[in-house]
Amino acid sequence: MEKWRKWGFQCEENSFKRLKKGSVLESQNDIKSADQYLSSSAQSINVDEKLLHFVLSPNKNEELFPSSAIPDLYFEKGNFVFLPFEEESKWKLIKHSISQRIETVEDLEEVFNSYNQKKVNFTGLNYYFNEHFSKTKNFFINILPKMQKSLLNLPVLFKDLKIPILKKNVNSCITLNKEQIFSLISNLFFCTISQNHNINLPSTLFKTLFESVERNGILNSKICGKMDCIMNYFERMAENLSEGNVTFQRRCIPEEKLPDWGNLDSFHLKNTDCRYLGTIEDDGFGCSQVDFANKNIGGGVLSRECLIVIGLERFSNYRGYGETFQFSSNFCDKSGKDALLRFKSEFVAIDALHFNNSKKSKMQQYEKDLIIRELNKAYIGFLKSEVTCFDESRLVDLATGNWGCGAFNGDKQLKFLIQYIAASACSRNLRFFTFGDEFFANKIINLIPFLKNVSLGKLFRIITSFHSDGEGDLFNYVNYKLKNQ
Repeated sequence: MEKWRKWGFQCEENSFKRLKKGSVLESQNDIKSADQYLSSSAQSINVDEKLLHFVLSPNKNEELFPSSAIPDLYFEKGNFVFLPFEEESKWKLIKHSISQRIETVEDLEEVFNSYNQKKVNFTGLNYYFNEHFSKTKNFFINILPKMQKSLLNLPVLFKDLKIPILKKNVNSCITLNKEQIFSLISNLFFCTISQNHNINLPSTLFKTLFESVERNGILNSKICGKMDCIMNYFERMAENLSEGNVTFQRRCIPEEKLPDWGNLDSFHLKNTDCRYLGTIEDDGFGCSQVDFANKNIGGGVLSRECLIVIGLERFSNYRGYGETFQFSSNFCDKSGKDALLRFKSEFVAIDALHFNNSKKSKMQQYEKDLIIRELNKAYIGFLKSEVTCFDESRLVDLATGNWGCGAFNGDKQLKFLIQYIAASACSRNLRFFTFGDEFFANKIINLIPFLKNVSLGKLFRIITSFHSDGEGDLFNYVNYKLKNQ
């Protein structure tokens, strides 16, 4: 067995081995789209890209994966997260500052600015802790000391290990345990991870969030809501840091592996359960839950990529959306765990195209190329993960809703049909939420019977002809086309 201790990875050639801390594993992707698009399809589409799996967490209940050597690209500079203890002089300063007793916001500000060249503006945090947050005293007495301890434990948790950056155009994932994640987030809170050494990553420090809490003496309620959720996470971790792992996957599928949407005439739509009441996170239990992500999540993703988080634990209830977002209460996740000690929950992040509010821009979304882009994006996200936490013998439903239809000005009817086609191409049923819009839910429910025997290819051709054939209601147009063809 050949080892690269410098990078903290361990590999075996041409053999199977159990997951061990510091392993990089490569498994054959076992996902096939729409029952593999077998002989009845004009084009056979098999998504068989290999998955590169970095395992930095020790696991007691391991699964077997075929393994292979680390690709050369991961030995190039800048392919790993630079952790603060790797800069000895800086880490010495951080250790000295973080080891001190921190009892007030003023103490916290002094610690932050002792090792950060760019000073953190604490006006907002002062407002937050003194005017808004109801558990300030408990935070400084019981929670912050455990965050400090976890932060300083970073060199132990990542001894001889490097955190790989999940690269563009590489189907890859990384598994970390909850203790490692808590330590990393504590470091981000204290702004110890230098952006200068991680220029290939977006800013993940809490500095921007802290400085957004207050503007001109007025608290930003949305940011306060986010801060409340973060504080609840820290409190929960300080109370009980239980065992568990989380897998982060950056999935990329080559263009040649994507469906030819106009030629899927042998495949029909799956089932859909449309609901106007409820939410994805509350009522999508046991489903892969779709997040309507900003394109910059994780530093920007390509049109052939998505992010999947497997085994995430939910900590908070909330109310509101966008500017009205607020923390509501603590939430105890009862999803259960899989053999790898991950919560049985999956979170799929896909970014929709952004259209401005003009009529011309809104009509652009019906152009064929843009519809294909959205179909591909949804399809990549909706395929079963190769490292799913759910039962391998079945495909769980997808819980989704009005993807890209808020600030991004997407057409609800078009986005529903796009997601319905993409989910069906992955042989998965939809659990679709309209977030209180009973009128739209009823329109979907009334449309479904007319789509019963319609192929994916035919529906694709209908919606891509809508832009050139006229304006108006897309669902009515689909009904008209089905009746007159």
